Amino acid sequence: MDVRLAILSERWMQQLIREDEETLRHLILDGGWQEFIARQSFAESIQEGFARAFFREQFLVGFGTAHLVPELYLPDGVRAAECGTYLRPAFRGKHCNIPCKEALLREVERCLPVDWCFFLVAHDNFRAQRAMVKLPWPIHVYPPDAPGPFARYQRRKSWELGVPQILYALEPSSLHPN
Repeated sequence: MDVRLAILSERWMQQLIREDEETLRHLILDGGWQEFIARQSFAESIQEGFARAFFREQFLVGFGTAHLVPELYLPDGVRAAECGTYLRPAFRGKHCNIPCKEALLREVERCLPVDWCFFLVAHDNFRAQRAMVKLPWPIHVYPPDAPGPFARYQRRKSWELGVPQILYALEPSSLHPN
Protein backbone atom coordinates (compact mmCIF):
# COMPACT_ATOMS: atom_id res chain seq x y z
CA MET A 1 0.00 0.00 0.00
CA ASP A 2 1.43 3.36 -0.99
CA VAL A 3 1.17 6.17 1.51
CA ARG A 4 1.47 9.76 0.35
CA LEU A 5 2.57 12.51 2.73
CA ALA A 6 1.48 16.13 2.93
CA ILE A 7 2.26 18.86 5.43
CA LEU A 8 -0.31 18.59 8.20
CA SER A 9 -2.21 21.84 7.74
CA GLU A 10 -5.22 23.35 9.50
CA ARG A 11 -7.38 22.05 6.65
CA TRP A 12 -6.40 18.41 7.25
CA MET A 13 -6.54 18.79 11.03
CA GLN A 14 -10.07 20.23 10.82
CA GLN A 15 -11.14 17.25 8.71
CA LEU A 16 -9.65 14.82 11.24
CA ILE A 17 -11.39 16.59 14.10
CA ARG A 18 -14.74 16.64 12.29
CA GLU A 19 -14.55 12.93 11.55
CA ASP A 20 -12.86 11.72 14.75
CA GLU A 21 -14.13 14.19 17.33
CA GLU A 22 -14.32 11.62 20.12
CA THR A 23 -10.81 10.28 19.57
CA LEU A 24 -9.13 13.66 19.17
CA ARG A 25 -11.00 15.44 21.97
CA HIS A 26 -7.74 16.39 23.72
CA LEU A 27 -6.70 18.41 20.65
CA ILE A 28 -10.10 20.09 20.33
CA LEU A 29 -10.39 21.52 23.83
CA ASP A 30 -9.61 25.23 23.97
CA GLY A 31 -8.38 25.24 20.37
CA GLY A 32 -5.51 22.93 21.25
CA TRP A 33 -5.31 21.69 17.68
CA GLN A 34 -4.42 25.18 16.48
CA GLU A 35 -1.55 25.35 18.97
CA PHE A 36 -0.49 21.84 17.88
CA ILE A 37 -0.32 22.95 14.22
CA ALA A 38 1.49 26.18 15.15
CA ARG A 39 4.10 24.30 17.20
CA GLN A 40 4.69 21.79 14.42
CA SER A 41 5.02 24.58 11.84
CA PHE A 42 7.52 26.39 14.05
CA ALA A 43 9.54 23.19 14.61
CA GLU A 44 9.68 22.69 10.86
CA SER A 45 10.74 26.28 10.25
CA ILE A 46 13.79 25.79 12.50
CA GLN A 47 14.43 22.26 11.18
CA GLU A 48 13.72 20.54 14.50
CA GLY A 49 10.62 18.57 13.57
CA PHE A 50 7.53 18.27 11.41
CA ALA A 51 3.99 16.93 11.12
CA ARG A 52 2.67 15.11 8.08
CA ALA A 53 -0.76 13.92 7.01
CA PHE A 54 -0.94 10.35 5.67
CA PHE A 55 -3.04 9.63 2.57
CA ARG A 56 -3.95 6.32 1.01
CA GLU A 57 -5.40 6.97 -2.41
CA GLN A 58 -7.63 10.02 -1.73
CA PHE A 59 -8.37 9.10 1.91
CA LEU A 60 -6.87 10.89 4.90
CA VAL A 61 -5.58 7.98 6.99
CA GLY A 62 -4.05 9.90 9.91
CA PHE A 63 -0.91 11.83 10.70
CA GLY A 64 2.61 11.50 12.03
CA THR A 65 4.98 13.78 13.87
CA ALA A 66 8.70 13.83 14.55
CA HIS A 67 10.88 16.21 16.52
CA LEU A 68 14.46 16.23 17.70
CA VAL A 69 15.13 14.99 21.22
CA PRO A 70 17.12 17.54 23.27
CA GLU A 71 20.74 16.43 23.37
CA LEU A 72 20.94 16.74 27.17
CA TYR A 73 18.78 13.58 27.40
CA LEU A 74 21.00 11.54 25.07
CA PRO A 75 24.44 9.93 25.23
CA ASP A 76 27.24 12.14 23.90
CA GLY A 77 27.26 12.44 20.14
CA VAL A 78 23.89 10.74 19.63
CA ARG A 79 21.05 12.47 17.81
CA ALA A 80 17.50 11.15 17.99
CA ALA A 81 13.96 12.07 17.00
CA GLU A 82 10.79 11.19 18.87
CA CYS A 83 8.17 10.01 16.40
CA GLY A 84 4.48 9.34 16.73
CA THR A 85 1.62 8.30 14.51
CA TYR A 86 -2.14 8.59 14.75
CA LEU A 87 -4.34 6.42 12.53
CA ARG A 88 -8.01 7.18 12.23
CA PRO A 89 -10.19 4.41 13.72
CA ALA A 90 -11.55 3.45 10.28
CA PHE A 91 -7.99 2.59 9.15
CA ARG A 92 -6.81 0.66 12.19
CA GLY A 93 -6.35 -3.04 11.54
CA LYS A 94 -6.38 -2.36 7.78
CA HIS A 95 -2.64 -2.83 7.13
CA CYS A 96 -1.91 0.90 7.33
CA ASN A 97 0.38 1.02 10.37
CA ILE A 98 3.57 -0.30 8.77
CA PRO A 99 3.32 1.78 5.53
CA CYS A 100 2.52 4.94 7.53
CA LYS A 101 5.40 4.39 9.96
CA GLU A 102 7.73 3.62 7.07
CA ALA A 103 6.70 6.84 5.29
CA LEU A 104 7.24 8.79 8.52
CA LEU A 105 10.67 7.22 9.12
CA ARG A 106 11.74 7.95 5.54
CA GLU A 107 10.68 11.57 6.06
CA VAL A 108 12.73 11.68 9.27
CA GLU A 109 15.69 10.34 7.31
CA ARG A 110 15.18 13.04 4.69
CA CYS A 111 14.58 15.99 7.03
CA LEU A 112 16.34 15.36 10.35
CA PRO A 113 19.96 14.27 10.90
CA VAL A 114 19.43 11.51 13.48
CA ASP A 115 20.94 8.18 14.49
CA TRP A 116 17.80 6.90 16.26
CA CYS A 117 14.03 7.23 16.08
CA PHE A 118 12.01 6.73 19.27
CA PHE A 119 8.37 5.80 19.66
CA LEU A 120 7.02 6.12 23.19
CA VAL A 121 4.01 4.04 24.20
CA ALA A 122 2.21 4.15 27.55
CA HIS A 123 2.79 0.96 29.52
CA ASP A 124 -0.96 0.30 29.60
CA ASN A 125 -1.63 0.96 25.88
CA PHE A 126 -1.67 -2.66 24.75
CA ARG A 127 -3.06 -1.92 21.27
CA ALA A 128 -0.12 0.36 20.46
CA GLN A 129 2.33 -2.15 21.95
CA ARG A 130 0.95 -4.92 19.72
CA ALA A 131 1.29 -2.61 16.71
CA MET A 132 4.92 -1.81 17.54
CA VAL A 133 6.04 -5.44 17.78
CA LYS A 134 4.58 -6.12 14.32
CA LEU A 135 7.00 -3.69 12.67
CA PRO A 136 9.39 -5.55 10.35
CA TRP A 137 12.55 -3.69 11.39
CA PRO A 138 15.00 -4.37 14.25
CA ILE A 139 13.67 -2.53 17.30
CA HIS A 140 15.22 -2.10 20.73
CA VAL A 141 12.54 -2.18 23.43
CA TYR A 142 13.12 -0.49 26.79
CA PRO A 143 10.44 -1.14 29.45
CA PRO A 144 9.67 1.64 31.96
CA ASP A 145 12.48 2.21 34.45
CA ALA A 146 14.84 -0.15 32.61
CA PRO A 147 18.48 0.86 32.30
CA GLY A 148 19.65 1.72 28.82
CA PRO A 149 21.26 4.44 26.75
CA PHE A 150 18.01 6.40 26.46
CA ALA A 151 16.71 5.96 30.03
CA ARG A 152 17.12 9.65 30.89
CA TYR A 153 14.78 10.70 28.07
CA GLN A 154 12.36 7.86 28.82
CA ARG A 155 12.13 8.90 32.49
CA ARG A 156 11.62 12.54 31.49
CA LYS A 157 8.76 11.65 29.13
CA SER A 158 7.17 9.28 31.68
CA TRP A 159 7.19 12.11 34.21
CA GLU A 160 5.94 14.68 31.67
CA LEU A 161 3.08 12.46 30.47
CA GLY A 162 2.22 11.19 33.95
CA VAL A 163 2.35 7.51 32.96
CA PRO A 164 5.28 5.09 32.55
CA GLN A 165 6.41 4.83 28.93
CA ILE A 166 7.92 1.99 26.94
CA LEU A 167 10.58 3.31 24.57
CA TYR A 168 10.94 1.65 21.17
CA ALA A 169 14.16 2.68 19.42
CA LEU A 170 15.19 1.97 15.85
CA GLU A 171 17.83 3.20 13.51
CA PRO A 172 16.44 4.84 10.35
CA SER A 173 19.09 3.02 8.33
CA SER A 174 17.39 -0.29 9.28
CA LEU A 175 14.70 0.52 6.70
CA HIS A 176 17.21 -0.29 3.97
CA PRO A 177 18.12 -3.95 3.49
CA ASN A 178 21.86 -4.58 3.18
